[in-house]
Amino acid sequence: MPYYSDNVTRNHDSKTLRGYGKVWDVVFDTMLKQRPITKFLEIGVGGATSHINWAHMFPEAHIYGVEVSSPVVPLEKSRLRDYTATLENGEWRVEQMLNAQIGFLNMQYEPLEISERIRISYMFDAFNEELVKRYINLNGKMDIAINDSKHRQNVPLLMQHWLPIVGDSGVWFQEEFASAENPGFKSGVWEQIKSPNWRLFDFRETSKFQYQCSMLGMYTQNQQILETVDKELDYLQYKA
Repeated sequence: MPYYSDNVTRNHDSKTLRGYGKVWDVVFDTMLKQRPITKFLEIGVGGATSHINWAHMFPEAHIYGVEVSSPVVPLEKSRLRDYTATLENGEWRVEQMLNAQIGFLNMQYEPLEISERIRISYMFDAFNEELVKRYINLNGKMDIAINDSKHRQNVPLLMQHWLPIVGDSGVWFQEEFASAENPGFKSGVWEQIKSPNWRLFDFRETSKFQYQCSMLGMYTQNQQILETVDKELDYLQYKA
């Protein structure tokens, strides 16, 4: 049984319904033949259900997350206004803060063996290139990194400064690549980004959840993974 499909929990219902597991089965199986997966990042935390899933799925891994919001409200409201004013490419809504509170509590309800392996950096602007460089310097390279933050058409272009975090053997995934539920996928973004190290998987015809934006981008310099997905998943790759 492929690793992802065999170990996925109900916390990943939306990702499973989109069909992304077909790609993760192939990529995770290929990487696990090379080495253990010990460092895993997902950008965008929300209720932390995905991070908890990864911690259960990879018992040897430290799970990292960055989240623009905060699970607490600063006592001084001016500090909150000062922080939100620094966000050049995104807004911080009350709903996000409430979701972050749920995520913080969800992690506390997990066994210590799970919660102690999840490290979340709150009030983190993932579009800030200098901040991202410092984050990579502090935390090192990741085996797997997933961007599941803002689902907007231009996000892949704005997040390319994150690619060094996977080095020459890790894998970066962009969920809902160049897509939004309305108006859907913007092919022009793919034309600007595509290269020998990028692949784009199209689930719009089979997705059971928000099919209009069910596109999964993948970047890696790991040639064995590229060759394997080309061989096993060519039928899913976007053709334009």
